[in-house]
Amino acid sequence: VKIGTWLPDLARKHLKACLRENADMFAWHATEMLGLDPNVACH
Repeated sequence: VKIGTWLPDLARKHLKACLRENADMFAWHATEMLGLDPNVACH
C-alpha cells in the first residue's frame, strides 16, 4: 500500500494503524475471498 506524502502525519498514522488492525480483512488472491465466483473474478 502506498500512502501519499500529502496526507498529514496524524492521518497517516491513523490510516496505518487501521490497515494493520484489519490486515485479516484483505485478500491476496481471489481464491481467498469466500463466496466469490471465480468466473466473475477472472479477467
